[in-house]
Amino acid sequence: MGKPYLSELSKLAETYEWAISQDITALVNAVNVTNSLPLLAVGSGGSLSAAEVMVSCHEKVSHYLGRAVTPLELLSAFPYNRDTSVWFFSAGGGNVDIRRAYKHALLKEPRQVAALVGKLNSKLSIISGDHHYTDLIEVELPAGHDGFLATNSLLAFTVLICRAYDKLSNCSETIYNSLNDLMAAALPAGINLSQLSNLSENLWRKTAIHVLYSNQLKPVAVDIESKFIEAGLYSVHLADFRNFAHGRHHWLSKHGESSAVLALSVPSDAELAQKTLSLLPSQIPQLHLPLRFSGTNALISGIVLSLYLTGDAGKARGIDPGRPGVPDFGSKLYNLGTNTGFCKSVKQPNMAIQRKVGCDISSLAPQRKALWEQAYQHFRTKLIKAKFRGIVMDYDGTVVDTRYRFDPPTSEMAKEIVRLLENGILIGFATGRGKSIRDDLRKVIPDCYWDRVIVGYYNGAEIAQLTQDETPDCKSPPCADLENVFQSIQNHIEIKSLAKITSRKFQLTVEPTTIIPENKLWELAQNEIKGVHLPTPAIYRSSHSIDILAQGVSKLSVINALLAKIDSSGDVLAIGDRGKWPGNDSLLLKHVYSLSVDEVSPSPETCWNICPAGVRGVQGTLYCLQQLEFDEVSAGVAKFSKSGIKL
Repeated sequence: MGKPYLSELSKLAETYEWAISQDITALVNAVNVTNSLPLLAVGSGGSLSAAEVMVSCHEKVSHYLGRAVTPLELLSAFPYNRDTSVWFFSAGGGNVDIRRAYKHALLKEPRQVAALVGKLNSKLSIISGDHHYTDLIEVELPAGHDGFLATNSLLAFTVLICRAYDKLSNCSETIYNSLNDLMAAALPAGINLSQLSNLSENLWRKTAIHVLYSNQLKPVAVDIESKFIEAGLYSVHLADFRNFAHGRHHWLSKHGESSAVLALSVPSDAELAQKTLSLLPSQIPQLHLPLRFSGTNALISGIVLSLYLTGDAGKARGIDPGRPGVPDFGSKLYNLGTNTGFCKSVKQPNMAIQRKVGCDISSLAPQRKALWEQAYQHFRTKLIKAKFRGIVMDYDGTVVDTRYRFDPPTSEMAKEIVRLLENGILIGFATGRGKSIRDDLRKVIPDCYWDRVIVGYYNGAEIAQLTQDETPDCKSPPCADLENVFQSIQNHIEIKSLAKITSRKFQLTVEPTTIIPENKLWELAQNEIKGVHLPTPAIYRSSHSIDILAQGVSKLSVINALLAKIDSSGDVLAIGDRGKWPGNDSLLLKHVYSLSVDEVSPSPETCWNICPAGVRGVQGTLYCLQQLEFDEVSAGVAKFSKSGIKL
């Protein structure tokens, strides 16, 4: 099993050059979502080192907490609410632990689930096929599969992650054209990779290696420990330079004859490292590798050092780290199939309630659980009895995926919309957009149905049939309600440096022009608008912008427009994705018959999410629409299938 370790080291230069040349647009977009959330980074074995790399970058750039966890640790790591990003790292996406944990996370529905996999069409992609909201990024590594230890996959992941975070932080750190150039710049003058064997040979005469590290280099230290233990090379103890001073140095006083010290530092800690090492007993071998970088280049060059030090340690011990040999009991351990508590499925009613209360239904007190079960049953009964002649849908995040919002609706979504129109249902779209939605809808809806479709532009400020070209008004200045607000935010130093402000007659749209946490712009706009004299306009947020609306403007206007077109025996169904205030569908989904395909309000009466666990967004909208059946007696009437909204 495995490959000769030296053959894997020989491919590192090629892997590095490949990683610095890759298009990372999809990765940057996915990491940008993470940028405004706490992070759980999941990996097994060597991929846990990649998870540590992302945590290090995340905490530095976003200033949100991050934690690297194993798949089993993930079980207890989820917070009370869903406001978390969960990332998975796997060279091949095939091991049973990562697959179980990935499925578990998708069913728990955190704000984001993402994965970086070093193989195309991995087993994780099969799981993702049932849960479209995940960000799955698969790459084909030029070096092929790793051997026993994570080598080229780890370097590739590290470079890609570091590049993504540098992009997000507008970092101008130099990208070196080759691995040799990087390491020549990283290591002290007179030291290169080929000299590591000579510099480190005294370490390998001992059995316990103490790795002391700067905080920025924790992922490197973790990787050294992982590789040395997995290959059976040395016992490794880890500590940052100051934690080492809090008792861990006692090991050296009791077992100095079997111990050696490896120190890794960045410039800000070089003096601390040197003073620490100078106080250790002289008979204990030590090697200090002071990197001349901080930041992402320090992480990349540190991982390269870990890979080379592993090779040197293996040579000294007479063990090839790429194929150390796996005992029979090791294979059995790896393939254990016992139930470890990962979630495999969630009943639909339980999932609907969990989305409302924000926690697992099993944790609710019996009385509270009973009240919510009654509320779900009441809503279900009401929805099944309703006869719908019209449907109003939000657009971005509901009809089109926000990741691809500049594309028209998918063919699958278009087919479902046309099915409804063919059977006499009126359809309305309530959106913060202007004429771009009209152009996109006309691409997928046959013109014979355009007069049965209405669009509420700018969050319902202007309503028109899809046939009409003169609406919306894109040229008029802001109305009196918005004029002072427009001037205020337009002159705000921070807002105008971070965002584009588009003014319409009844709506102002604030969109980021740089990659920033989602909360940042919202907080700035909220704070500024609260200082404007009354009447204060309504302010809502979507996944990509902030909408400031004139008084009386609401997506509910689209529902009212549809109700005016149907007789009193018919109802209108509302579907959106951001039903919790300040989401831009929070008013729309207060309608008596309303479904969310993502965030729900705390109301027990409206805005339920009935989608199966792990289904949301456009996939959720398709699920809801596909549950609508047509009344055989009354033309132009749709009803929900009882089987689609389960007890």
